[in-house]
Amino acid sequence: MNLRTPVCDLFGTEVPIVQTGMGWVAGPKLVSAGGTVKYNGAAVDGATVTLVFEGGQTASGTTGKDGTFTLTTNGRAGVPVGKAKVTVAKVIGAAAEMPANPKPEDMAKMMQKMAGKQGNLDAIPKSKNELPEKYNDLKGSGLSADIPAAGVKDLLFDLKD
Repeated sequence: MNLRTPVCDLFGTEVPIVQTGMGWVAGPKLVSAGGTVKYNGAAVDGATVTLVFEGGQTASGTTGKDGTFTLTTNGRAGVPVGKAKVTVAKVIGAAAEMPANPKPEDMAKMMQKMAGKQGNLDAIPKSKNELPEKYNDLKGSGLSADIPAAGVKDLLFDLKD
């Protein structure tokens, strides 16, 4: 029986190799996850929620006006299943104005804009976290999430002073 195909010729193999689903390329299976961030009982708009899983993978999302967020992992909707430590920050100022994936020229333009015509780097506004800094610290935030295989849509991070 001859199993040789044009794919064998393409990859230089004697028998065809098949990887179903291409899971090895796409990464781990992700499940939907989201929730709400509140600070002293009020919804937080514009906060970044970051989950760091035990395996090292990260997921993040940004809250809307109602404080709700949906998480993504490496640009894909959803998160891995498992336990994660969580940080929440709402940064304003210089860091908040930077594009998500800045190119060197974006960074140069931003520095020029912030420094002004005088080129005074001391004039660059400092970024500030509007939430208590402890929530932006993986070790000290006290926040965690356990994502089940069915996913979760009601994570609640109720932050206090």
